[in-house]
Amino acid sequence: EAIGETNLMTVTGVRIREVDVWQHIQQGYYYGRDHVVEATLTIETTWLRKWTVPFMPDAVRTLMKVQAPMEDG
Repeated sequence: EAIGETNLMTVTGVRIREVDVWQHIQQGYYYGRDHVVEATLTIETTWLRKWTVPFMPDAVRTLMKVQAPMEDG
């Protein structure tokens, strides 16, 4: 829920797999006594284009077929 309530993001996919903690311990990692999993999330985001256009690199604008903002003055 926290992801969905922040920054216009929606979780569209979740994959959870067990972690072999003994293998990680052999590599020098110890995560404590709790269970450990690896979670892979697919997240869809919404970008409000009007305010992002001025910050887009020219190559991105070309790829997205977006016109550069008009200069003030």
